[in-house]
Amino acid sequence: MRDRTEELEALAVEMYARGLSTRDIEAVFADGRSLLSRTAVSEITERLWAEYEAFAGRDLSEFAVTYLFVDGIAERLHLGQPREAVLAAWGILSDGKKALLHLAPGTKEDTASCREFFQELRRRGLPDALLVASDGAPGMIRAIEECLPRSIRQRCLDLRRRAQDEKSTKQDARRRLAGVQGARRGLLPGGLASIGAPAARRPRDDLQQGPALGGGVSRRRL
Repeated sequence: MRDRTEELEALAVEMYARGLSTRDIEAVFADGRSLLSRTAVSEITERLWAEYEAFAGRDLSEFAVTYLFVDGIAERLHLGQPREAVLAAWGILSDGKKALLHLAPGTKEDTASCREFFQELRRRGLPDALLVASDGAPGMIRAIEECLPRSIRQRCLDLRRRAQDEKSTKQDARRRLAGVQGARRGLLPGGLASIGAPAARRPRDDLQQGPALGGGVSRRRL
């Protein structure tokens, strides 16, 4: 019975993390069978929120951050609703470990939002990183230069590669579309005649008789 209760609690945690409200979760587990009491559901969601608040307020001075990676990601915070912007900061520590340092839901990559994001990190004791990597958003770049002036700023190479791949894919798609449109208009590469025009016919003797071979012997088509 205890194992079953732990499984139900884990399911409630997953549902809460995917955007269901406490009331929605209570309704699911109280659907005629009372698999998990309303009190138990409320305790789980309250515990999760307390854990998040502890994460969001912890002292960051204890993290020896060598590399700081910051990016805006889109997550679905509420079931059935569009994805929302979330700013996230990860640190690569001096011992090589990776640590999630901060999350700011509902934040865009404009200068004011990014500045507030970094100021919160600094307020919690974030040390100067050797290098800060981000995407190329102008607001993000300005906020990094203002709030972390001692750190080297670099555009994330992986994000740059993805942007270049996406650009190449779009350019390739445009070239293919132009080729298709050209073909539909009868304008093919190499100056060939349009598709709809009848092909010029060669003389019948040319079709049946190939070039002369040595000794004046001709090769006829079978």
